[in-house]
Amino acid sequence: MVGSRHDEGRAREGAPTVGGLGAPRLEEHARGQEERKRLAFKRAKLASKKKFVGPQQATAPKVTLVDLEEKWFTLLDGAADMKPATRAAHKSNWRANIKPKLGDRNVAALSVPALRAWLRELRAEVSTSTVRNNAASLTRFFADVKAERWAPIVVTPMRDEDVRSEIPAMTSPEPDAIEHWTREAFERLIAVRSMPDVWFGLYLVAATAGLRDGELHGLQFKHVRSETSGPHLRIRQQLGMAREGEPPTLGAPKTKYGKRDIPMHSFAAIWLAWWKEEGWKAYVGRTPEADDYVFPQGAGESPGEPWRPNSSKKLRDHLEAAELPKEFVSPDGERSPFTWHAIRHTFATWLGHNGVDGELVDRLLGQSPRSVRGRHYQAPSLVPLAAAVATIDLALPERSGVIHDASPSPPESSRQLSRAALAAGVLEEEEEQLQAVRHPSSGVEQRFRKP
Repeated sequence: MVGSRHDEGRAREGAPTVGGLGAPRLEEHARGQEERKRLAFKRAKLASKKKFVGPQQATAPKVTLVDLEEKWFTLLDGAADMKPATRAAHKSNWRANIKPKLGDRNVAALSVPALRAWLRELRAEVSTSTVRNNAASLTRFFADVKAERWAPIVVTPMRDEDVRSEIPAMTSPEPDAIEHWTREAFERLIAVRSMPDVWFGLYLVAATAGLRDGELHGLQFKHVRSETSGPHLRIRQQLGMAREGEPPTLGAPKTKYGKRDIPMHSFAAIWLAWWKEEGWKAYVGRTPEADDYVFPQGAGESPGEPWRPNSSKKLRDHLEAAELPKEFVSPDGERSPFTWHAIRHTFATWLGHNGVDGELVDRLLGQSPRSVRGRHYQAPSLVPLAAAVATIDLALPERSGVIHDASPSPPESSRQLSRAALAAGVLEEEEEQLQAVRHPSSGVEQRFRKP
């Protein structure tokens, strides 16, 4: 009896016994000891790295980032509120910089020092914006892993303040370090004789409207408007870059203020009227329709399909052909290759030099208005925007789609613009309601409905 009570007491205390119903087995006790030792070792190791985990994390099977790739991509594909370009960017960042460097790491045990080291390595290899984009993608990955319970993580490590401190901040360049061209240099660029018509049109519209590259390639003929309020471009979408074998994706502009109407410079309006009437058909092989892209792929494999080439590379090729520098050199000697975005900088710089108000420049660029009035009360008008665009004056080369007259008289200029307007569908009897805006040196008029 005494022995029996003694055995029962030991069983209640959880000690192993040889006999008796319900007594713990020796091998289970041994396995429990191994688990406790493993947990203690894990805690000690991670504590030395200032990262602590609970029993669930320490004893869970190892799940690497690569193991979750397919699940995450499927989740991204099903995110209805995510822009296609954002989805493609996350996948591209994953394949380029996350998977190769961190793919074999245990998701639940990826430490703060390891993430900081990854960010420092990226900073040494790529631009600030690329580092920030990759950090955003990895942050999204960890947030999804935590929300979907794919791995036992309690917090998103990319949101740790020590990790965030390694993400570089975006800084504005010094005013004299903003890449752009003078009027003379840009005229030399677009005068390259071997330049195809489609590229000449891209340069002309970009330099006189300040559009982003994706906005240019997202333009359809239905967005080239010629109402009596004035010929203008209706920006409602942009075409993203093709990534990893995927076709270009169509999405909304970069910001809500990117949805805007931009008055067409008379040079661009005349060229676009010719392009629609003659040039596009010769380029693609058929007559354009309203839903066709203004700047699509040409005749060949997929004529008329959405087209988003590497415009920056092509720009540098044209700069070389024009015997112009392919790099911008700041006053302190810093060099950076010209990109397509430099045309947008050039547009804004020219308007500033011409004395155009900064808020009008912001409107044309699709930037957020600086004042509460501009953001909440004042509806945009095409007339002041048209006057701003009209201050840009260029000497265009002799080529198709260009009405070239070094010093046209005002009556002839009016007739030239009238022909372009009529070709675009403006009714002749409505012309007297338009307000004239004359270019300062060329004398070419552009007219908009009087306010």
